[in-house]
Amino acid sequence: MSRRFTFLTGFVLAVYLALWGFDVLKGGNDGIISGWYFHRVFWRVFVLFLLAGGLFLMTTLKKFKVLTYNLIFFGVFFVVLEIGALIYLVFVNNSYQRPSHILLYDNPLHQPASSEDMRLYGDIHPRVGRWRLPDRQITDYRCGDSVRIGYRSNHAGARDGQRSESGPDRVVFLGDSFSEGILVEEKDRLSSLLEAETGTEHLNFGIIEANPLGYSLIYKHIVQPRFEHDGVIVGIFQGNDFERYNQPVNGRFLEHPKYRPYLKSDTSLAYTLSKPEFSSESYFTHDHPAALRQSRDSLYKAQGIGRKLLIELETNSYLLNLIYGIGHKIALARYADTFVSVYEEPGWDTAQPFEFLVSFDRLVEEVAGRPVLFVVIPDRYDVTSYQKNRKNEFTPFLEKRYKDKNVRVIDLLPAFAAAGDPSAYFIPCDGHWNEAGNRLAYETVVNHPVYLEFLKKVRVTD
Repeated sequence: MSRRFTFLTGFVLAVYLALWGFDVLKGGNDGIISGWYFHRVFWRVFVLFLLAGGLFLMTTLKKFKVLTYNLIFFGVFFVVLEIGALIYLVFVNNSYQRPSHILLYDNPLHQPASSEDMRLYGDIHPRVGRWRLPDRQITDYRCGDSVRIGYRSNHAGARDGQRSESGPDRVVFLGDSFSEGILVEEKDRLSSLLEAETGTEHLNFGIIEANPLGYSLIYKHIVQPRFEHDGVIVGIFQGNDFERYNQPVNGRFLEHPKYRPYLKSDTSLAYTLSKPEFSSESYFTHDHPAALRQSRDSLYKAQGIGRKLLIELETNSYLLNLIYGIGHKIALARYADTFVSVYEEPGWDTAQPFEFLVSFDRLVEEVAGRPVLFVVIPDRYDVTSYQKNRKNEFTPFLEKRYKDKNVRVIDLLPAFAAAGDPSAYFIPCDGHWNEAGNRLAYETVVNHPVYLEFLKKVRVTD
């Protein structure tokens, strides 16, 4: 028995070392099938083999026989379901996401985009995270109607025209994709329309996927050190501005790790990765794919056993991915019926808005006495909900909290609710404002008494 065990142990170790040699010593691929890491596949199969062997040995013990047979039954049942899900996802319905096998395989569907033409946005700033390369330009097509949309960056990486670093009576515009004007041309977005009408420069530093912590970091590390200004406008899209990036690592994050800032419970700043170069949205990983592999491996190794098991299932199980896909599809179908607007239930007395409020408190402090205007942006579901119940617990709280800090608020919700069918103002396939939505926002703001008062404070040279 001992000789057999010794021989089996030596055989397993020899196979593992041979596969490891192919995988590691040949630069990340095994030389048999490109992209596959066979030493990792072998190790996982061997662990499953040991577990199965252990269960069958336990059937010889009367004390555990019933339990063991039940475990074997459920194991076989799971394997049958897994095979069925694989067949369904591969051969029947390919609309659902398949497992990436990213720990075992350099899946080309989960690698950084390598096209030079698409190099504009990326995780490139060590303090901010997601920003743009300077002086770049790309063209993309809008979903739904395939309208060509141009995106450019200026010398500071902002999606804007070239701006001098000094100048009188200027406004800085912060925010996320709504403020950036995603899926519309620059000339058609809110900040550009306001600038054209008032003659006051509105320097746009909005960027897609930013949250309030991102706004405050962009202001602190990009705007304030370089650009003279006399006022700040912040577009607040409460639909996702409560989102934080401090979630536990899961399979989806492992597939596309991103470098994002978040606040710890003690309000200190932290990041989801140690460096922006380890992000799948970093141009370093575009040019050095091994860095992305290192990033994924480091994230995985840092997790506990339970979290590792979940990641294994999320990246390798066809059954779990099918369940996720069906659940997501059902949730989307029921979204309009189950939607509860943040306007109605902002949860100010819960932990949910923690980072939101701390970030805006810090931003207002950084602005250092300059006038600040919050423009609160609803989505189409907020509009429909407000048209029915006229309930708004969100904006009054902001007005009260920042009233004594030189901050004023314009809420666009009543204007959009009064405009009728919200589908006329939002891109159906995406949810952002179309040209009409930006125009309605502009018409609401430009003659609003709060905005006119804000402009008077900005125009210090008048």
